[in-house]
Amino acid sequence: MRYSFLLLVLCGAAARGRAQAIITINFDDIAAFSLPAEQYAGLGVHFGSGPNMVENGITNGDSGGWQLDGTVGPYFLGFNGSPSYSETITFDTATTGVSLDVSRSAGSAPTDTFTLTAFAGVTQVASQTVSLLSLNSWQNVGVLATGITSIQISGAGAGFHPYGIDHLQIGITSIPEPSVSVLLGLGLLGSAWLRRRTSRGR
Repeated sequence: MRYSFLLLVLCGAAARGRAQAIITINFDDIAAFSLPAEQYAGLGVHFGSGPNMVENGITNGDSGGWQLDGTVGPYFLGFNGSPSYSETITFDTATTGVSLDVSRSAGSAPTDTFTLTAFAGVTQVASQTVSLLSLNSWQNVGVLATGITSIQISGAGAGFHPYGIDHLQIGITSIPEPSVSVLLGLGLLGSAWLRRRTSRGR
């Protein structure tokens, strides 16, 4: 009986050690065109302040010309860069996983890519790269690892490369399923490839 109780206590402690509250940032509490450097410091999240980073609310008139709608609320975080743009986001407390929504915006090309890289200190521990779909077509990107203390987000492409991120989540324990828009886009690409292959075989 005594050993059973001790086992329950140890299991409970381990479960508490794994538990972590998920921090969600949707960028809807920052004024348009401002830089989110320390607005989220109270959450233990710190953004860089690169010169090309702009936050803009599309439903307020799209004055930035992004041609994007935020995924949750009217605002998103927009990035401009040529030929690429990177930003580092650091965390006061190490986390197990990070995910965000990303979309290419006006001025980018369908061949542009986006990479989310996670670091434990200076050591890279996880990375995911996706090809960006059509304008305002958001897809989820996520990484899981032990002891993530920062992430780097970067876009790359031929020439000017703007993109937006939204619905940043820190402390996730599993990667969300692809969104319907992503699955639809992949399906269309697959059907186009099959049509092309069939036409060549004739």
